[in-house]
Amino acid sequence: MVDTTIRTTRIFHALLQEHPCFEPLHAPEMNVQLFRATTGDARKAYAELTSKGKVWASLASWKGEAVYRAVVLSPETGTDELESLLAGLEKGL
Repeated sequence: MVDTTIRTTRIFHALLQEHPCFEPLHAPEMNVQLFRATTGDARKAYAELTSKGKVWASLASWKGEAVYRAVVLSPETGTDELESLLAGLEKGL
């Protein structure tokens, strides 16, 4: 189970590297990925998604900047869920 969630987090990292609106802040060693929006307002996008109950990433502060933190806990999480998260956050930017 742990190997699956780490593998999924690495897939998420690759998606972030290719995405025009987000960038990963580190290469994941476990099942946690910090990432930032490269455009727009991260807090606004996060507030919009949480008000709809459609986000499983949290908002964190890293070096004084609002960033997202995604923790992949379920081995059932797949690429569709990862892409859906990014699409929802992008829509709110």
